[in-house]
Amino acid sequence: MQIENKNMPQYLYRFMDFTNLIDMFEQKQLVLVNPRLWDDPYENRILKYLEYKETLREIINYLKTIVDKELYISNFINAAIYSKYISYQQSWTELEESDAMWRIYNTNKNYSSIKVKIDRLYLQNLLAKNSSNDSVLSYNKVQYYKNFNLNHQLKNIIQKGEFTKINFDIQEIFFNKRYEFNHEKEWRIYCIDLTHYNNTIESTRKETKDMNIDSEEYLDFFINLNEKYKKKKSPIFKLSINPIEFIESVTIHPLAPPHIAQTIRAYIDNFNNREENRDKRNIEFEVSKLYKFE
Repeated sequence: MQIENKNMPQYLYRFMDFTNLIDMFEQKQLVLVNPRLWDDPYENRILKYLEYKETLREIINYLKTIVDKELYISNFINAAIYSKYISYQQSWTELEESDAMWRIYNTNKNYSSIKVKIDRLYLQNLLAKNSSNDSVLSYNKVQYYKNFNLNHQLKNIIQKGEFTKINFDIQEIFFNKRYEFNHEKEWRIYCIDLTHYNNTIESTRKETKDMNIDSEEYLDFFINLNEKYKKKKSPIFKLSINPIEFIESVTIHPLAPPHIAQTIRAYIDNFNNREENRDKRNIEFEVSKLYKFE
């Protein structure tokens, strides 16, 4: 397994509701989702454009202006479609907390945030539990752009390379957002299964080598490739974790009802005192003081 390790802050945080919090503790898993399930239509634009002839043609026409070999264009489109259906992400943030994070994204007071130390995040613990020679496991900061048109996105991703393997350049499809969301200070965890990728590159090369890049046949091939990859994988991917090692602390919504806070505190205390956890450090618990004033 390959890890992309970028310059990261000391801590990352993830916000989730109590149900998912308890599920993560009991199942000992992080659930990553496929990007085709994302809601933001702008964020998903390149991925959506790969599904329709007219918009796929728009991508190809722009790539022809910056890439000098048609084979590289085919490899890039293949890599993008493959990544769309056989990769998984999960969102985190640099922000310990903010009014926006509680009020905009977590309006239900029954929310908690999890504080995770960066040196535990997808390093030795997760590497050992989820290792595979055919997977890429990485994490990086989301970049925010004021000029978020299609060509600008493609220019941030494409290189004059062969794209015979998926590298971090192709992953950048999943790390670009509009500048209006820069207050989120988002990081994403990214996983892709490369088990079949080399075969797909070779298969695509053979099937498209005699096609005219401007033909309907060429477009049809890649439109059908969407359907082929869509059937290969589940829309979610689960990574095994040990919560007592992975999670530094749990913070509860500043306006959570007292009985909710007490219930979660009791659960965390019980979890810390389970037999398998007694000789390990405790997961800390607190109620946010964001709206308390001296």
